[in-house]
Amino acid sequence: PPAGARGGGAAAAEASADPPRVAIVFRIADGRSVTIALPHDAPFERAFAAFGAKAAAEGWGGVRGAATAPPRFIFDGEPLPPDSTPAEVDMEGGEVVDVTL
Repeated sequence: PPAGARGGGAAAAEASADPPRVAIVFRIADGRSVTIALPHDAPFERAFAAFGAKAAAEGWGGVRGAATAPPRFIFDGEPLPPDSTPAEVDMEGGEVVDVTL
């Protein structure tokens, strides 16, 4: 076989180099939610920023603004530190993070 034809070639090598991603559902009290895919080893602060941008774009009150406290992100009853990762809290994907505004 030609070089690179075995095992899927360069495309397969690139795909396997991508870190696994987990889909995390961020849900506010009224039931609205945003699903964000985050690499398993990336800090939650990336997902928190993406949630804030999407929620602000949708016009959800209380997500941004100097007059309000920043949102709190709760998983399994505990606050999620922005510098922790899905791997550190054993997320596998599809988990729900409750957001208090």
